[in-house]
Amino acid sequence: MRSKIVTADEAIALIRDGDTLASTGFVQTGFTEALLSALEHCFLTTGSPRNLALFAAAGQGDGKTLGLNHLGHEGLLRRVVAGHWGRMPTVAKLALDNRIQAYNLPQGIICQLFRNLAQQRHRHSPGRTDRRAQRAAATPGQDSGHSGRLRGRG
Repeated sequence: MRSKIVTADEAIALIRDGDTLASTGFVQTGFTEALLSALEHCFLTTGSPRNLALFAAAGQGDGKTLGLNHLGHEGLLRRVVAGHWGRMPTVAKLALDNRIQAYNLPQGIICQLFRNLAQQRHRHSPGRTDRRAQRAAATPGQDSGHSGRLRGRG
């Protein structure tokens, strides 16, 4: 039987252009630093994978170079849906410069999405939440959590 344990580089080799990533953890706890460091290295040396989408509920990293900051390179990401941007200034800069599509949704909504997917509720409704949570997901008049001008792309 083949081992389920792989190196970070072997795991990163499974990611294709345009794939969607989900990242969990809080600050630097429960975060896969080795994987995203390997992903950054792969992108910088080969130019691939590129145009990835990222879902992240909480701020992950040290606010400088660690954590989700490994993904702050133009071309690596195309869309980010996050509940906290303060710990990933390199990615936030891409959003502020309109280099990526950026959405800022409440951390609880993204966590509920992860929970539903893990419980395989996605067969019927991956983003199922109660009505109150749906109304709170984005401030009215703020374009449903959208943080940039790139709405029409992607």
